[in-house]
Amino acid sequence: MPRSPNDLVGNVEVIENFKSWLLEWDRDAKKPSEDPEPGKKKKWKKEGAGRVAKACMISGPPGIGKTSMVKIIAESIGMETMFINASDKRSKNVIESMLKELTESSTMDHFRKGSTNLQTLVVMDEVDGCSGNSDRGGIAALIKVIKSTKMPIVCIANDHGSRKIISLNNHCYDLRF
Repeated sequence: MPRSPNDLVGNVEVIENFKSWLLEWDRDAKKPSEDPEPGKKKKWKKEGAGRVAKACMISGPPGIGKTSMVKIIAESIGMETMFINASDKRSKNVIESMLKELTESSTMDHFRKGSTNLQTLVVMDEVDGCSGNSDRGGIAALIKVIKSTKMPIVCIANDHGSRKIISLNNHCYDLRF
């Protein structure tokens, strides 16, 4: 099992783009977003290797190392990761109550003081697993949280093309293993 960035094999460009996105997040995510014209998809500006987005979607086949890569890269730049697995309950109410307070809280700013890096990364694992009545509204609630978050959010999925996450993909920097 990989324990450091040097242990990661393959997907070099994805790993570098993810690391750049994390390092640039605080600066880039605070830029005002421009809404597209009705009926047109939002065009993201490229800045360095990272797209100006408050969340990142990392997708690829199961077992390829997406979650391990996120944890290793975050730790390598001094960030802690808070994992929320989508196999847990992900209803609208759960997402809003759990994430909204965390990602909008100004009390989280104390983690940033004295550091140029953010200290907390929220990871929503297996977001393409949201389904059924118990998860109703979960993706919409996650999108709402992403729009107002004060810390980066990473969404991990096995199937980038899943119909369940199409709307979520429009709010994330897209990285595919």
